[in-house]
Amino acid sequence: MAKEERNSNALVMSVSSELYKVTVVGDGSTPSIAYNRKVFASSDIKGIKYDTTTNVETALVNGSDFTVSGAGNESASVTITASSAIPAGTNWVIYSDQGSTQTTDLQTQGPFPANTIEYMSDKLAIAAQEVDGKADRSLKLPISDSASTDIPNKTDRASKYFGFDANGDPTALAGGTATSAGDISYLAADSGATSRTVENKLREVISVKDYGAVGDLVTDDTAAIQAAINSLPSTGGEVFFPAGKYKVTSTITASVNNTSLRGVGNSGTQIRSTVSGSATLQIGDHTGSDTTTFKLTGMRIQYDGSVPPASGTIGIHAKNLTAPALFEDFDIQKFYDAFHLQATSLQGNIFIRDFVFGNNERYGLYLYGGVQGVWVNTGKIFARDNSGSPASGSVGIYAKYTNGVYINTVDCISNDRGVLIAPGDGETVHWFFADTLICDTNTNAGIDVVSTGTSTVNGLMFNNCWSSSNGTGIHLRGSGASVSGVLINDCTIINNDKEGININGGPTIFKNINVISNQVYSNNQSQAGLSGIIVGAGVSDFQIKNNNVGAISSHTNYQAYGIRVNAGASNNYVISGNVLEDNVTDRIKDDGTGANKAIKDNLNYIAPGEVKRLTGDLTAGSTSDFLMNVQNPFNSKVIVSRLIVFVKTAGGTAGSEGDFGTAASPSTLSTNLIDGADLNVNNIGYDNIGNGGVGGSSVKYMDANGGSLDYITGQIKVANATSLVGTYYIELIGV
Repeated sequence: MAKEERNSNALVMSVSSELYKVTVVGDGSTPSIAYNRKVFASSDIKGIKYDTTTNVETALVNGSDFTVSGAGNESASVTITASSAIPAGTNWVIYSDQGSTQTTDLQTQGPFPANTIEYMSDKLAIAAQEVDGKADRSLKLPISDSASTDIPNKTDRASKYFGFDANGDPTALAGGTATSAGDISYLAADSGATSRTVENKLREVISVKDYGAVGDLVTDDTAAIQAAINSLPSTGGEVFFPAGKYKVTSTITASVNNTSLRGVGNSGTQIRSTVSGSATLQIGDHTGSDTTTFKLTGMRIQYDGSVPPASGTIGIHAKNLTAPALFEDFDIQKFYDAFHLQATSLQGNIFIRDFVFGNNERYGLYLYGGVQGVWVNTGKIFARDNSGSPASGSVGIYAKYTNGVYINTVDCISNDRGVLIAPGDGETVHWFFADTLICDTNTNAGIDVVSTGTSTVNGLMFNNCWSSSNGTGIHLRGSGASVSGVLINDCTIINNDKEGININGGPTIFKNINVISNQVYSNNQSQAGLSGIIVGAGVSDFQIKNNNVGAISSHTNYQAYGIRVNAGASNNYVISGNVLEDNVTDRIKDDGTGANKAIKDNLNYIAPGEVKRLTGDLTAGSTSDFLMNVQNPFNSKVIVSRLIVFVKTAGGTAGSEGDFGTAASPSTLSTNLIDGADLNVNNIGYDNIGNGGVGGSSVKYMDANGGSLDYITGQIKVANATSLVGTYYIELIGV
């Protein structure tokens, strides 16, 4: 032990600073650090370095990482010098830790040992400061708190969490149990929030992993998923599927109102099923009562069983859903049928959007049982058999018994039929609306509407749709009770194997069928001789208006006729305003025998009884030059009911005259319409009916374009007419 030194002249120092630690922020320099407080020994200085990026602390070594100078009993401060630069992103914390030993041995004789007492007091003060510095970073009870500070013993607290009981006393909490969550309070950040337990907060959403689901595609998660769904209270709730591939081997059912099944996305959450002959996910109460406000979002449901899947192997079967139900951001893959939506009575307000139904054998979306109010938006449906071809009998969307279906921005591709509307006996499909529907590469038809037996179809609208590379573009057919109120508007129907549009059924089936403003190009790709738009024998009550029906440059056109009405008692129809160029045989063939019909104003086509007018300028010239030569533009024989020649400015030579008539070529002349029109008189008109001349006649025929007598020509006779200005008007009547 140290002995008291008797030196009355020794310097007496006090500890005037409460400094405990110094923090240095690294900047790449090698600093000298002032520690402005007495330090008895250099070894009393300790340090740590702290990496601000990784949050890792490492002890500094005194004498290696830094040195200390100026320590001793008479020290007022020391200087700490780093051995190397302190880099940016690293902080040093320098502190004093002298320990708590007492090394002074006081003797009982001699004068008062002031220096020794001072030394001892300084040591005690510094030790107290070090204790305070450590205590400042410890958990402390408030001064007014009388709670116990005893923690449970080692055995009781092993593998548990430190917490506080209802009295605020320390306790050991079992980790991860419902009890622990119930003992912890939760308060939302917003003002007015009410405190509740964490247990209550966590139970807002149930995870399938809470019930043992693994999602590794090896473990059978069926029971765990069903248990999670069954745990929902009668008021419903959400079941969450974290990312994973959940193996399912039997049907999962969900029939509680207000149920929500949520995954992280259709690639992150996958239900992989081997359920054969029934649905993987059965939604709704199948006893007849309704299940309301159901939601499924963010997952893929895929069949991993035997191929091809057995009949009845369904991805989702939803029944009796109402007000509202939402299926969003999901895929259904490789089942026999992807999605059945059924009602035992008319149910509604069902939304299906952002989906893919792919590689299913038969139906993509099957609507039946009287389901109503279905909105289908932004999706893609395609079917494949084992060879990769469209599966035989497959359908993208099949409406069998519905009332109010709204399709928007949906692709139905590579099926047997893209969309099928085909109610059974006694069933109806009412109000089926499709906008921006794409039907492509479907073997039988892009859109197929079928009425048989006592079924009825009414209120169909296809607007701004695309139907290409199918069997038939759009097919309306059947022998049922009726198909009425159909609008096909502003659609593009191109490059189909058979007809672009085929309306074919019994004479009493169709009512009010409207084909308006469509583009029907280059169809009949595999069966030449058919037509762009064809109407079957006896079909009545339709209008075909303002369509473009013909060829498109990228595909050869094999359409024999642009529009054809087959032989039969078709009646009450209008075909008008259509552009029908570049069809193989003719623009229109109308064999309907009904009395009430109007075929008019179709470009470059004249119907029987229709009147059309041609006009142009007379050409001035010398004797024997031709004033005009006009070929019949129509592929049918016409009556020239009137030819008027109006001379605005005289020819300039006395005796100038012209002859006009039907002719075999543009360079031959006939006088059978007007013979001897005076071309040297201003403002005079010649009419084959009123003043046809010596050889003129009231009425003549023109053969169809390309026939033996398909021109009207006019020639200057007797004298020149080099200053002539005039106009001709020809009135034709279709035969």
